[in-house]
Amino acid sequence: MMASSDWHPKGFEAYAKSDYTYDDAAMLASLWNIPIVEAKQVLGHKIINNIQDLLPEGLQTPSGAKADPKLDPKAEPNGTDVKFQAYVHSRYDYTDAELLASLWNMSIIEAKHEIGYKVKHGLEQNLPDKLRENDHVSPHLSPEDKAYEAYRQSHYDYDDAELLSGVWGLSIVEAKHMIGVTVATKMETLLPGKIYRES
Repeated sequence: MMASSDWHPKGFEAYAKSDYTYDDAAMLASLWNIPIVEAKQVLGHKIINNIQDLLPEGLQTPSGAKADPKLDPKAEPNGTDVKFQAYVHSRYDYTDAELLASLWNMSIIEAKHEIGYKVKHGLEQNLPDKLRENDHVSPHLSPEDKAYEAYRQSHYDYDDAELLSGVWGLSIVEAKHMIGVTVATKMETLLPGKIYRES
């Protein structure tokens, strides 16, 4: 379970807006033997507190922030790759990048950049239909990630997770997971009355 010092309500948001990638979270999860969802929260906590130097050596710099403006004319003046940032802030996620990578025979990073390019230039119609219609949860995700993704795509929010954590004595991460499980299995009526509401 994640140490309370590594939890922050804005942790996942900080991770999502950063240059850290799913691969970084997967690496941290593997190194520290924690679920990928927790690894994303931990990365976000380190970003918020500006203590990335406490992460394992290979993760102190996000893998999505390798662009050098001197070498890459597509990078912004601050060195951030424009295409990658367009992908990060789009509605597409790792599942979409994974699907595109398999369809177009490219790496996940290349797929993220390709999605970002299409988004930035209004060319999303050139992405495969499967990708544009890919709103379901990927079968390749772990059960924890599937549940978290179901929570993220639901109408429930942080306040609901916080309330559930107090009612059922769970951590916030566990509460989000539990909400996600009930959403994914269409058993939301099992949630406390204060939290459950029809979508």
